[in-house]
Amino acid sequence: MELYSLSDELKNSVKHITQEIQKQIPGISLQEYITLPDYGQRIVLRFDINDEIRSFQEADDIEGRLRKITGKDYWVVLVGRVYKKFGFATQVLMDKLENIDKKLPDKVLEFPETIHSKKLEQNSPEVSHNYR
Repeated sequence: MELYSLSDELKNSVKHITQEIQKQIPGISLQEYITLPDYGQRIVLRFDINDEIRSFQEADDIEGRLRKITGKDYWVVLVGRVYKKFGFATQVLMDKLENIDKKLPDKVLEFPETIHSKKLEQNSPEVSHNYR
């Protein structure tokens, strides 16, 4: 069984949405995509900005535009270095998120289905072992 995370289908989907983003937001480039088969069956797109960002608000506005373009089918973020120059402490956030993760059971979280959900779910070790 081919992993959807490594498939040409997913790569083409990411390429298509990235091209659409680059048409609407000049100076942006995809740095990586991350698949989360065990966590909501999501795909995260991480972008960098080639242009100089002048404020935290400007970076936040760009992230908002990215989310509007991609819709519900992707999670999108700018890479951490974009925010670090405005004093955003990524390690503090990571520590807080780790604490939340330890205290909040996964079953409380609900994720709406995306075009990728069912295919990524098949990549999950919990599901994949049934296909061996």
